[in-house]
Amino acid sequence: MKHLSIQQRLWLGFLIVAVLPLAGLTWLYLSSFEKALTEAVLQNVSSIADKKSDEIDNFISERLADARVVSQQERLSLAISGLSEAFSRGGLAATRDIDTKHRQWLETLEDFSHYGHYYDLLLIDAQGNVVFSLAHESDLGTNLITGPHRNSGLAQGFRQAMQLLQVDLTPFQAYEPSDNKIAGFVVAPVLAGHRAVGALGPGEAEAAVGV
Repeated sequence: MKHLSIQQRLWLGFLIVAVLPLAGLTWLYLSSFEKALTEAVLQNVSSIADKKSDEIDNFISERLADARVVSQQERLSLAISGLSEAFSRGGLAATRDIDTKHRQWLETLEDFSHYGHYYDLLLIDAQGNVVFSLAHESDLGTNLITGPHRNSGLAQGFRQAMQLLQVDLTPFQAYEPSDNKIAGFVVAPVLAGHRAVGALGPGEAEAAVGV
């Protein structure tokens, strides 16, 4: 410091008095701006997440309500009973014969599937036999209690529907008959009076829900 000239000392004093406080203010403003920007982004993301959550909740509620309405139709319980009886006598071949005798309810199921954008729609009898499928995948004709798909989400949803007599959406997970695509099922018990004769299982693809 002693070796500095007066001019150099003046410049150093100018830097200390003017530039350093300015740098401090700049850092303070940048820090405040960064904090405000982070809070704004987090609030925006939270708002989007809340909106998406509400959309998914509404979507699922609509699916549960639709399945509940269809499953309560008397002709559906009659159809499952007929399909189950035919399946026990002659397997899938017999159920194909009975399909032609129930074109009205079959068309209703097809319309319901197209309306809800389901990729498949299954009918399962009280014994766990998949007696009808719009997609005709490998689960058709198998048993969800003792068969190869007994540990699937569909099988779990079927058992719960038959025990609790409630409509529910199974967790989304890989489903082997659908080439291991991620899918969930809206499983609804089908009643004849107070007795469950089977279940309705529309299949929902992951992309449709947006999860």
